[in-house]
Amino acid sequence: MNKAKNLFLSLLITLILSTLKLSANSDSTQLQFVQLSGEMGKIWAHDTRLAPIVSKPLKGLSFSFGERVSGYKNWHSAYKFPLVGGEISVYDFGNSSILGYSVGFNPFIIFPIAGTSKYTLGLKVSPGLNYVSKVYNLTKNPTNIAISTHINAQILLGVENTFRISNHIDFIVGLNMIHVSNATFQKPNTGLNSTSVSAGLRFKKQSSKQKYSSVSLSKTSSKRSLNLHVGSAIKEIRESGGRKYEVYYLSTELLYPLTSYTNVGGSIDAFYDGSSHQIASELGVNYNNRVELGKIGAATCIELKLDRLSVIGHLGVYAYNRIREGNYLYQRIGLRYKLAQHLSANLGLKTHLNVADHFELGIVFRLN
Repeated sequence: MNKAKNLFLSLLITLILSTLKLSANSDSTQLQFVQLSGEMGKIWAHDTRLAPIVSKPLKGLSFSFGERVSGYKNWHSAYKFPLVGGEISVYDFGNSSILGYSVGFNPFIIFPIAGTSKYTLGLKVSPGLNYVSKVYNLTKNPTNIAISTHINAQILLGVENTFRISNHIDFIVGLNMIHVSNATFQKPNTGLNSTSVSAGLRFKKQSSKQKYSSVSLSKTSSKRSLNLHVGSAIKEIRESGGRKYEVYYLSTELLYPLTSYTNVGGSIDAFYDGSSHQIASELGVNYNNRVELGKIGAATCIELKLDRLSVIGHLGVYAYNRIREGNYLYQRIGLRYKLAQHLSANLGLKTHLNVADHFELGIVFRLN
C-alpha cells in the first residue's frame, strides 16, 4: 500500500507540474481562475453484483485552477478559446468500509459550445488518475469487486453551465459522467460508473490588458491522412492474482479534415487477445489454431487536434469475433502526442459499452 501511495504521489506531482508548465507557456494576459465545487451523484450497478455496495449517493469536493487560452496558437481560436487547467478531487463512494474514498488529479479542457455575455455552455473533457483507499482483498474486503488496485484512471466527461455573477465571480453547474477503473490490469475490476451534479463558484483574475488574439487559421487542408497504429496491452480476465494476458492490435486509419483542427474518418482494426483461448475453452468454442480467435472490426473515428496533442475516439463493431460474450460494439478513446512529422505515441482505453477491457499503449505511423 505504501508503494502505491508513493507511486501515486510521484504521478500526481508529474501531472500537476505538467499542467502548470502548460499554463506558464501561455500569454500573460490570460483570464486566470480558481474554483471550489461540491458534487453529488449516483453510482450505477452496471453489474448486478455491485448493487449491495453502491446503494448510497456519491459525494465529492474539488478544487480547480486554470486559465482561458489567449489565441497565440491556431487551435485556441479554432475551439473558441477554451479553458484549460487542473482539478484536485476527493470522492466519498458512499460505502466507507468497502469502497472507501478517492483522491485524484485531472487535467481538463472546457470547450465553449454556446452562450451570451451572462451564460456559457461548455463541454468538459478531463482524463486523470486517482488513489482509492479501499480495494479488493480476498480475506479483508472480498465484496469489493469494483476496484482491485489503489491507482486507477479517473475519466470525467461533463456539460458545464457557467452563469456570470460579476467580472470576478461565476456560478458553475455541471452534469458529469465519471468512470474509475484500472481497465482490467488486475481483477476483479468492474469499475465504478457514476453520474453526478456539481455546483461551485469560480473566482477570476482578469488582467486589464486582457485581449484575446486570433491567429489567422490556415485553410482546411484537403489532404487526407493514412495511419498505421500498432500497440499492445496487458489484462486479467478472472479474479485477482490470476494470469496476465497480452493483447496486440493493428489498426489502419483513414482520416479526412473536417475543419483545420478536426479530422473524421474510419478504421479497420485487428485484435489478438491472449486470453481468448482460455475463454474459448470455458465456453466450449472449437478452433483449429489461435489465429482463429483473433477479432476484426470496423470503426468510425474523430480526432480533435490541440497542437502536438490530440484526442481521438473510435466507435466500432466487430465483423469477425468467434468469442463474443455479448460484445458486438467496442469503443476506444485516447490521447496522441506527435513525436515527429510522421510518428506519434498513443495512450488509450478500450471498452465494451460501460465495461473497460484494457489500456492501450502504441505507436502511430503516418504513411502519407
